[in-house]
Amino acid sequence: MTIARIATFAFSGIDAVPVEVQVQISSGLPAFLLVGLPDKAVAESRERVRAALTGLGLSLPPKRVLVNLAPADILKEGSHFDLPIALALLAAMEIIPKEDAAGYAALGELALDGSIMPVAGVLPAALGASARDLGLICPAAQGGEAAWAGQIIKAQKGEIAQMKAWLKDVGGLDQHAYDAMRHEMQNMMHMYTSSNPNVQFVQQMLPHHGMAVTMTVPVL
Repeated sequence: MTIARIATFAFSGIDAVPVEVQVQISSGLPAFLLVGLPDKAVAESRERVRAALTGLGLSLPPKRVLVNLAPADILKEGSHFDLPIALALLAAMEIIPKEDAAGYAALGELALDGSIMPVAGVLPAALGASARDLGLICPAAQGGEAAWAGQIIKAQKGEIAQMKAWLKDVGGLDQHAYDAMRHEMQNMMHMYTSSNPNVQFVQQMLPHHGMAVTMTVPVL
């Protein structure tokens, strides 16, 4: 029995406190349980996540689904836990690769149709993700805010359906295709940093994967 994991953050003032969203699917009576000291908004995420999955044409498996927000002794507040819970659940259901989901931090509120809504705390979350060498998945409308964190590549997606397709596509790349995509990113970063040394951030679309990438470079 494996556990799917993805990082997110709780907020204490302007500080982003790392939180790991863990999802386990096991045999037993069907249930969707959420533990780890969630507040009311976080507890309600179960219904938003369930509705978003329905919008993808998916349903929860008829098993015991346990979501743990670790560490359990920190109060989890806010609707931004929706997206990481949904992504960890998709990983636990083996719809997206577990190892790829584990390389990101995520935050965002889910609408009932699966679209990702803006939330507070994107900038401190981006700083926290950068410090932990993680990519950041955030609402597309807040990509510019996240880009201020510096030296990190962040994927921004507007809808969880697109997110699912993108993560599954990246996870399905063979080594040659992955290396080619990484080389393309490095070339773009080198081009912009050499010709525009004072650029704070640039956005470039990779049409091969429908992936909006924000590349941030230090200001000289």
